[in-house]
Amino acid sequence: MKTILIIEDDSLIRTNLQYLLNKVDYKLLVASNGEEGIKIAREANPDLIICDILMPGIDGYEVKSRLEKDEKTALIPFIFLTAKADYEDLRRGMNLGADDYIYKPFKASDLLNTIELRLARYETLKNFNKYNRNGKKFAYKDPILIESGSTAVLVKIKEIIRIDSENTGTALFLTEGRKYFTNKLVKVWEELLPKAHFLRIRKSTIINTNYIDYVEKENYRKYFVFLKELNRKIEISQRYISKIKDKISI
Repeated sequence: MKTILIIEDDSLIRTNLQYLLNKVDYKLLVASNGEEGIKIAREANPDLIICDILMPGIDGYEVKSRLEKDEKTALIPFIFLTAKADYEDLRRGMNLGADDYIYKPFKASDLLNTIELRLARYETLKNFNKYNRNGKKFAYKDPILIESGSTAVLVKIKEIIRIDSENTGTALFLTEGRKYFTNKLVKVWEELLPKAHFLRIRKSTIINTNYIDYVEKENYRKYFVFLKELNRKIEISQRYISKIKDKISI
């Protein structure tokens, strides 16, 4: 039986959540504020956390931030419960590593589908993803499960040609013209990917150096890289020129 921790200061919403989730046979833990929620999460190590954002004292963002810094709780799937849905709130939550949002008022079917999806994907990700928080990175031939919208796709690291910042996450350009969007940021991908094969050439862009066709110097300051299969040149930021020079002869 999966254990879900609910962190919510509104007693009516807590009761509704308990009623809905008890019907699906989840084991439930409940906290009425952020401090209590953090304590329970660390002691019980639940399978998933649903946390309100706007709470007195410690809000949902602070709860997620503290749990993210604790190795025992950092990887627990985390769903924000919120009545707010603007771009800045979404970005802040994703930057903290939130897995999803549920918006108030919510439908029972949406709530249950979101929980089931996150629990299932977390189990699959644990089986495929070899990265851990002790510093181990993906190997070049490792498989990785990419969550893109409502689908999950298994690809190999070596198939990724380019990664660009896009909206609240990143767009991945792969071989055979495939493109997927994920909620991981560029800086997170930079930590995960093997440095022997991947290089950041702009604040918003990482490339797989094995797909470099050639590098072109337009004038004494501008350099562009051409990548195989994408048929597009990308300007290299000044701060990264020296790094790509170390990779190839230009």
